[in-house]
Amino acid sequence: MIGQYCFALRSADGAPIPSMMAYRLYGWLLEQLPEDIGRQLHEQGEKPLSQYIRYDKAENRTLWVVSVFQGELYELLEPVLESISCIALRQTTLQAALLDKRCFASAQEFVLYARELRLPSRVTIRFHTTSSFKQDGSYVIFPQERLLLRSLLAKWSAWFPEYSLDDEDAAAALERGVRITDYQLRSGRYTLKSARIPGFSGHLTLSSALSAPMQEVWKLLLVLAMQWTTAPLSSHLLTQFEYRADENLSRHVALPPDLAEDEEAQS
Repeated sequence: MIGQYCFALRSADGAPIPSMMAYRLYGWLLEQLPEDIGRQLHEQGEKPLSQYIRYDKAENRTLWVVSVFQGELYELLEPVLESISCIALRQTTLQAALLDKRCFASAQEFVLYARELRLPSRVTIRFHTTSSFKQDGSYVIFPQERLLLRSLLAKWSAWFPEYSLDDEDAAAALERGVRITDYQLRSGRYTLKSARIPGFSGHLTLSSALSAPMQEVWKLLLVLAMQWTTAPLSSHLLTQFEYRADENLSRHVALPPDLAEDEEAQS
């Protein structure tokens, strides 16, 4: 089972919820799991649990989005996610209201869903949160094609080994056929524990010129990006994606269609 949940959050006194609160929410989620499972998630590389918060300016509310990519973990978290109304954190309590959820019964259903989507030759990816790549131990603050593609391929193969994309020829073909053709990015930093991590936010446009089989793989990775939201602890690419077809900026696929873009949040 693959699931994504979107909640509206409100503090007890109505005060704004800072983006750094996402780190505490991640810890709260781990506390809802058996101790051994929480420890495994904390230690493993490609984590099948990710979350972030963002501010929805149009509705004047803070959104919390949680994604789960592994069946056993989903079974443990589903009762928690379905029943959340109040989240007691140290020194504060948050009210949570479920706005939307999207679930896939299996990786096969996920693949079939991707296959049915139409994919234009140009897509725009929006980095809502301050985001960063890590390469050779250092942060790279520009979203290079290779880093983007390799990150998505690694996540897919780790989470869905029955449909592994661990093929060097396929990865090389994607790198040759996908190019950044436009971008509007700004630099920024986010806090991870006591460190200030350099990164970027904004959007970039990717053009693809791929064979039919590789176009299907590219489409699958974009759908994964739609569903995937990451926390700083969870991956080398720290962001939330939104899929947009050409200049059709009103089409929101990753979240409910009424959600407006924002400039806040990092989990």
